[in-house]
Amino acid sequence: AEKYLLTAAKSGNVESQLTLAYLYRELDDYNQALYWARKAAQTNNADSHEFIGMAYLYGVGVMQDTEEGMKWLESAAEYGSASAQFTLGDILMGNDYGANVEVDPERSFKYLMMAAQQEHAEAMFCVGLCYSSGKGTPKDNDASMEWIRKAADKEYPNAQLFIDEVNNAPTASINNIAETQTQTFEITD
Repeated sequence: AEKYLLTAAKSGNVESQLTLAYLYRELDDYNQALYWARKAAQTNNADSHEFIGMAYLYGVGVMQDTEEGMKWLESAAEYGSASAQFTLGDILMGNDYGANVEVDPERSFKYLMMAAQQEHAEAMFCVGLCYSSGKGTPKDNDASMEWIRKAADKEYPNAQLFIDEVNNAPTASINNIAETQTQTFEITD
């Protein structure tokens, strides 16, 4: 299989290049992993940009460089990677993945919304929490419940738990439940 992938990757097949990047990463051959990810990135492949961005954020196979990692993640997000959009939103909300990035709730919300609009369940839940807390966007309880329900419909467990809490405690305010969830899932100021 590796021989076929190498032949296809060398002939410019982006999927094969990216598959080799993941394969070599699993084999702890980070030089080869990044070589093939960079080849795929030349075609503006979103997943390869995310792969390289995460390598820089964590310093895997390269010197750790938060600024460079964020640039690669931003390009992956702009090319449409929902997981990169979510990761950027999460980092900019203060969940730093080891990166020392200034919290920016408005930019965070923008990226979380981009991912949520692509059906990323965890992003949907986070968008709902942002609406309930007013972090990065004006407070809107109706929008909050709409996004949290969408995440629950996608079987995201934290959203399902949230909906259960709302349904089982009808006298509790959505804001109180959302505040507890926000603290639990580290949506920070």
